[in-house]
Amino acid sequence: VYSPGLAQVLGVASRDLGLLAACRAVESDGAALCGDAALPVSERVDLLPGLGRASRWGDVRRAQLDAVWQQARATYSLLVADAGPVLEADAAGRAAAAHSLVAACDAVVLCCRADTIGVGRLVRGYAECEALLADKHITVVAVATTGRREQHEIEQTVLRLTGLQSVLHIPARREAFARTDRVPCGGPGRQVGFQPEAFGA
Repeated sequence: VYSPGLAQVLGVASRDLGLLAACRAVESDGAALCGDAALPVSERVDLLPGLGRASRWGDVRRAQLDAVWQQARATYSLLVADAGPVLEADAAGRAAAAHSLVAACDAVVLCCRADTIGVGRLVRGYAECEALLADKHITVVAVATTGRREQHEIEQTVLRLTGLQSVLHIPARREAFARTDRVPCGGPGRQVGFQPEAFGA
């Protein structure tokens, strides 16, 4: 949402105004997202790039965002949205997009780096936005874990300070990450794998 970075990662031509174009279209005539605003990644996957410049957030209103997510849910069988690195308590500016997304979604994935600073930021951020997340299914993903002991410590810290029980881990070693070829449904102590072919990459 914050930027069109996923278009670069997936290797598709980006349109700087993807999200803005969708907001304008859904307000004016309810045009389909897979038309002018969304980019085809594969036969079954479309991508709606975020805004490339912070100055553009003044052109987007919360009501427009809410309408875009509502239309997207009616159009697609599954939606995955990247809301950026920070879920801020203050729903102003670009943070309004994250608040709008959380309000519209069924499940939230909270990511943190697997160290003291990363977990501390996760805990503080969750405390600030707990009311917003109250009715959501939440999974925590700890990035760059180095061993089972560290994974256990992170799980216990997250559980003690937030009450969240679903914690997944992405290992620090790239070769270990590459060997993990399945995405689990949840549960503590599990590792997450990535399958590019699932996205047509």
